[in-house]
Amino acid sequence: VTVKSGIYIVSYQNTGFKPNTLEIKRGTSVRFVNDSTKAMRVSSTDTNTPAYQTFSQQKTVGRGGSYEYTFNDVGTFIYVNMNNSADKGTILVK
Repeated sequence: VTVKSGIYIVSYQNTGFKPNTLEIKRGTSVRFVNDSTKAMRVSSTDTNTPAYQTFSQQKTVGRGGSYEYTFNDVGTFIYVNMNNSADKGTILVK
């Protein structure tokens, strides 16, 4: 896992998110970087839990674009690329 300035980096590649599962401490930021030729818009799959609803990228980005989120709640955040729902990942916040 690449850590830059205390921020964990998740790379979105043509084959999906790398790493696919990431375990972090509460209060940690994660930057999702689009390193693919596809469009990326990261969003939680849980739309009913208020803490998870805020984990949603507002705009689609192309190659080189990114989305950063600070995980302030403990839990399992399952996310998907809204532009390609087959690409999923998990952030475990302890």
